[in-house]
Amino acid sequence: MTDAQNVAPAIDGTHATEAQARARVTELAARYAGFATADWYPLPSVLSAVVPRG
Repeated sequence: MTDAQNVAPAIDGTHATEAQARARVTELAARYAGFATADWYPLPSVLSAVVPRG
């Protein structure tokens, strides 16, 4: 899913907190997203996270 930060409610596309970004990735994975993209370069641990889908 591209632009993961824009899924309602939107969060900052670059400077989201780690908790916000992790929650968004987890939420999208629960909805069967195969990957999520955002420009969260300050959060390499989130960008490299792998979570189960579904």
